[in-house]
Amino acid sequence: MEYEENRTFNGIMIGGEQSCPSKLTSAQEKKLSGLSAFSKLVSASGDENPLHHLTAAEIRKREETVRATAHYFCERTGKSRSADDAFLALATGIMIPNRLLEEFTASYDILLAGALWLLDYVDKRGLMQKLMDFLPESAEVVIEDEAQVFEDVMYDRDLVLRVFQVIKGRKKEYKEAFRSIIGLIRENDAENLRAAFKSTFLDYFDRFCEIRARLESTDYSEWMEQTHEYEKALATENAELSAFRTHVGEYLQNDLYENPPIDIVFLLNTAALYCSSDETKRLVLQNKRAIELLSGFRVQDPFEILAAYLVLEEEGDYLCRMGMLTATVLTTAGFLLPWTREYNRSIGVNQFEFTLSRYIPVYSFKPCGEGFVCLSKGAKLTEEQLFCLSTGYVLPRGRTASRDLIAWLEKQGVPHGRARELACIAMTLACCEERKHREEGAALVETAAEESDAEPEEDPKEPEAESVELLRDRIAGMNRMMKTMRIALHEAETKVKTAQDRLQEAEKRTEKDRMELANLRESLFSLMSGNEGEHSPETEDDIVFPYTLTLRTLAFGGVDAWRNGMQSLVRGARFYDRDTLRNPNMLKQADVVWLQTNAMPHSLFYHILDIARRENLTVRYFSSSSARNCAEQMVREEMLLLRDRE
Repeated sequence: MEYEENRTFNGIMIGGEQSCPSKLTSAQEKKLSGLSAFSKLVSASGDENPLHHLTAAEIRKREETVRATAHYFCERTGKSRSADDAFLALATGIMIPNRLLEEFTASYDILLAGALWLLDYVDKRGLMQKLMDFLPESAEVVIEDEAQVFEDVMYDRDLVLRVFQVIKGRKKEYKEAFRSIIGLIRENDAENLRAAFKSTFLDYFDRFCEIRARLESTDYSEWMEQTHEYEKALATENAELSAFRTHVGEYLQNDLYENPPIDIVFLLNTAALYCSSDETKRLVLQNKRAIELLSGFRVQDPFEILAAYLVLEEEGDYLCRMGMLTATVLTTAGFLLPWTREYNRSIGVNQFEFTLSRYIPVYSFKPCGEGFVCLSKGAKLTEEQLFCLSTGYVLPRGRTASRDLIAWLEKQGVPHGRARELACIAMTLACCEERKHREEGAALVETAAEESDAEPEEDPKEPEAESVELLRDRIAGMNRMMKTMRIALHEAETKVKTAQDRLQEAEKRTEKDRMELANLRESLFSLMSGNEGEHSPETEDDIVFPYTLTLRTLAFGGVDAWRNGMQSLVRGARFYDRDTLRNPNMLKQADVVWLQTNAMPHSLFYHILDIARRENLTVRYFSSSSARNCAEQMVREEMLLLRDRE
């Protein structure tokens, strides 16, 4: 599809990537006008649910978002769907009358998750003191009342609430402080956040787009005619306007709500169905492909996704203003957080039991006592959520039990399962102790400062007792200062070790990227030089086909004939379709990933690269379109990798 460049728009950012908007076609403008008319009618229908009411300004802003982002999302479509399907899915997701995005981005869940992620980040990077410079001295009473009662294993409650308060006021009184805190995030780490959010968003959009592409195109002329009638009624008597609203309300209740389109059901209920049983999914979705697409959708790290939203929002990124598409990603991540809350069921078309998201491992929850009345029987909770419900504490994030401790316990005769449990307990206690030391250290420094500034009281009647007492106080003060200095020294040593570990990781990552770039250049040179059909003279003697690989090898791309030829020459490798990546989690188990770039869409190429870099996987590129040459290349590369491991 051809797009005419619109010179009146400046470039925009989508997931940290620059994009230039283009004018819509006349057919797309007609569809957008129909969806806009639908939003106006629903907002004026008299529905008691405030989430369905959009103001005229909000509808115009959503239209602007559709026009600004349509070119980007239509351009990335592959052979499996048309640009028209992608546009209709995009416009539907943005224009559907629902204010969940505005409601959720001001909610407790996303703000507290962002606060904890930022504290984890600055603590790991040794930036805690800089963070303190931007925080209020204490949390306001209203913040204390608003926040749910919980205790963090790693940080003091008052510190968490102070960060929470800045994030809550990020658009008003704490605008500059929030901007300064976001500035503490290094650019490469901010880029990882953008990539994680963008990858999750595009994964969901592709699934929603596939469902929307299966439906017949909707005629929006009726909605536009109804909107014209509504605008006329506004200028007439109240009785006519009331009758019109009743007519529209009856249509929405009897037709749309009773028999909603599958794409709208999928969009509004993704978060709530995320962890429900197959039976509930079938009852609500009533579409086998929709159930498969929902089951394959994953949010890997909810804290990272919710913190990424705050960064993208501060940068004015368009992924933060895409209506229910953005809201679905955020609310799904919110369902994975350790603390639990009653969810507003009115956003969905159908009513069903409250469940939490599939953040493996999940366990069926059986409420016992009055303390858990907010959760329905049969809800599935994660280990983190069960721990928070039962103890009131949030487990440490992003940390794993010590393998050395597990191995040592096993040597003493402790079974592996129990050894892992004890190591996890030790990790949690270490986080508690670390927090305790920080609090005691700050209190000791403050006490020592107060005592050094205080003047000794004079007592002429007992000079000798005064001297002894003063001496004891000085000794006690020096002991406290020595303890504080030991704590500070321990923290400094920990920070140095963390910095050294990060440096080693960065060096390894840089070397890996350099090798990956060299392999890609070599592959491009081979393809451009026209030598891809030649065999290496020595390969006939030392490689016997079919050859069985030892490493866990995945290959993506290539035409069907090429994949069939590769499968007959190389065994032990798994070859996948060149258009889609059905389950991103399968990449995590691979030792090496191969890409046939001459037959692979750009979206799949970058998606695989993002996952590979995040999981530190070895990536190689085929330098030929010949199955024989590629098989030889794959075998020789495995020989080199095995030799390096030895």
